[in-house]
Amino acid sequence: MAWLQSDSKLRNHQKVEAAAEDLGISKIEFIGHLHLMWWWVIEYKEKGLVTPYGNIKDDERQLAIAKLLAKGAEWEDDPLTFYNTLVKYAWIDVLDNGDVEIHDWNELSGKYSIRKEQAKERQRKFRAKQKAKDEFYNPKQIDMEAEVWDGKAEIVESVSTIDRGEGATLNQRLFSSLTRTIRGGWDDMPQNERGRYNQAVGQLAEINADPEEIPVRYKHYVMKYGSTPTPQALVNNWGDLAKQPVKLSNDELSKLNKKAREGGSLDSWANE
Repeated sequence: MAWLQSDSKLRNHQKVEAAAEDLGISKIEFIGHLHLMWWWVIEYKEKGLVTPYGNIKDDERQLAIAKLLAKGAEWEDDPLTFYNTLVKYAWIDVLDNGDVEIHDWNELSGKYSIRKEQAKERQRKFRAKQKAKDEFYNPKQIDMEAEVWDGKAEIVESVSTIDRGEGATLNQRLFSSLTRTIRGGWDDMPQNERGRYNQAVGQLAEINADPEEIPVRYKHYVMKYGSTPTPQALVNNWGDLAKQPVKLSNDELSKLNKKAREGGSLDSWANE
């Protein structure tokens, strides 16, 4: 809700008395018109700068602004008379280009416009942070390819490029990669589960773990132990799951690659 800072001394201000006399109205009436104009400005011209709408010729600019101010102030007589009185007693300031600023607007608006801009900036930063959180690391599908050396099958993992969000920290990237790898993302994640993931992320960050390694070592864990790891289990076995070929039989390799081609998860493969 917008509000104005109105000084109680305004009712006896010399500028009020002089302007009211020039317009042929009472002080109370002028103060009322003045506040109506200010309220209109804070709603439609919140920075206190009044410019005409549309393409206005220079010789029509003054009248267009005068009509706007008169309308906002609910002044029903000649708008230029009201406008000229405002200029004469410095209730408004005319700029070189003909536009108008409300005199001492920052004081009148109680710095409302400044605080509103600050709030907008905070909101912009918050949205940028949320966007970075949503976009920082988006692991692509991991392609499993087979190579056979001396009759033994080895899994060669090709991890496609992971999208990097602007300004994402290591902890953010680790959290994104870990949650996407183990549970497909962090949507609807309970608070207690988030705590377990955050704990694991903190431990991974301490050893400067590479987020791209998480899906790789996750696959190694599944192949080695035949089950899917919890975040802590993955951390506890991190060193043992270093990037290296995983030995599988030809039958196991065939089954794994079939699952990959069909879009199946390693979870279902491991549980068969």
